[in-house]
Amino acid sequence: MNVLKGSYPLRLLARVLDVPRSGLYYRKRARADGPLRERLRVLARSFPRYGYRRLGVLLRAEGFSVGDKKVRALMRQEGLLVPRRVAKPRTTLSLGRAKIQNRLKGLSLTRVNQVWVADLSYVRTGEGFAYLALIMDLLTRRVMGFALGPRITEHLTLSALGMALEGGRPEIHHSDQGVQYTSRRYQARLLELGVALSYAGVGRAWENGHMERLIRTVKEEWVDLREYGSLAEARASIEAFVLDVYNRKRPHSALGYLTPEAFAEKFSEGGEGLTDSGRKVVQK
Repeated sequence: MNVLKGSYPLRLLARVLDVPRSGLYYRKRARADGPLRERLRVLARSFPRYGYRRLGVLLRAEGFSVGDKKVRALMRQEGLLVPRRVAKPRTTLSLGRAKIQNRLKGLSLTRVNQVWVADLSYVRTGEGFAYLALIMDLLTRRVMGFALGPRITEHLTLSALGMALEGGRPEIHHSDQGVQYTSRRYQARLLELGVALSYAGVGRAWENGHMERLIRTVKEEWVDLREYGSLAEARASIEAFVLDVYNRKRPHSALGYLTPEAFAEKFSEGGEGLTDSGRKVVQK
C-alpha cells in the first residue's frame, strides 16, 4: 500500500480501492499504553482472580492514571477478564431442631466488633481433606481467627474462636446451625463473655452471605491456585493469605477499596471519607 501511495494520487487510489480517502492518511502509531499493559499483565498473573476494579486500585496505587473502564477494556483486549465461577462447599450438618434467633435482620453496623461471623470450608491436601474454620469482623471484613485441622470438630471451631478473642470480643456471634457452632462448649464460651448468639436459618446460606463470600475469596484467589502436600503446608499457606494478604494488602470493594486493616484504622480515627456500606442494614 505504501508503494502505491507514493506512485498514484490518493484520490485515484481511494476510488479504485473503494475506501475513504481519509483512511489512506492513517499512520499506525506506537501504543502509548505499553507500560500500563505490561504492568497490568504482571498484576493479573500475580492475582489471577482479581477483577478490573481491584486491579485498577493496585495500578493507581503505583502511579498509573487509569480509570476502571480503561482497565476493563485492556483486560478484555489482553484476554485477562476473570471468568465467573460458582462455589458450593458444604461442610456442616444442621441440627434441624435448633430454634435460635437470627439477630442480624434489620441490624445496622456502626461499630468494630459489633458482629463476628463464622463458617467452615474444606481444603484438599496430599494427606486428604482438611477443614478450615474462619471468623471475620463484619464491619471491617477483617479475619479475626482461623484454624485448619484434619476433621470437622468442636475443637477446630474453638481454636479459631480462641485466636479471634485474642484481638477483641464481639457483641454478636453469627453462624449457621452446624453442630460445631451449636455445641454446648462453643455456646458456653461465648455466653460466659456476654456475647449474644445469632444463627442463620436452616438451608438459608444467604443469611451468612458475607462469610460465604470470604470463603469463596480464600478458595478462588489462593487455595485453588496451589497444591498442598501436607496439612502443615496448607496451614502455613492459608495463614499467610488471611492474615497478611487478605487483611493487610488486598483492597476490598465493600470498604471503598481499602484493606480491612486500613479501613479499621481509618474508622477508629473518625471514619471521614469512608464508604457508608458498613453502616447499612445487614439483612432485610
